[in-house]
Amino acid sequence: MSSATIVGVIVVIYVFVDLFIASYMEDVAQKKGYDGDSHVWAISFWLGLPGWLYTIALPDLVARENQQKIIEALINTKKEVVVDENDDELPDL
Repeated sequence: MSSATIVGVIVVIYVFVDLFIASYMEDVAQKKGYDGDSHVWAISFWLGLPGWLYTIALPDLVARENQQKIIEALINTKKEVVVDENDDELPDL
């Protein structure tokens, strides 16, 4: 095999692996709450490793929304905690 053939095979393998990983990164972005119109696939495909790291670093919008709902629920309940300053015993488990 000539060196040009080996380089060509390596490039083809890289493109197929990059296509697979870019598709996976698009799925990851959708699970994080980014819709199908996101640019993650293109960034992951054209940039390779930096694009994958970009996708990993995207904030999780689903978790953020759930945390906001929890905070609002806690604020709306407004339960008071009664603390006896003379009580130095630990509660039963």
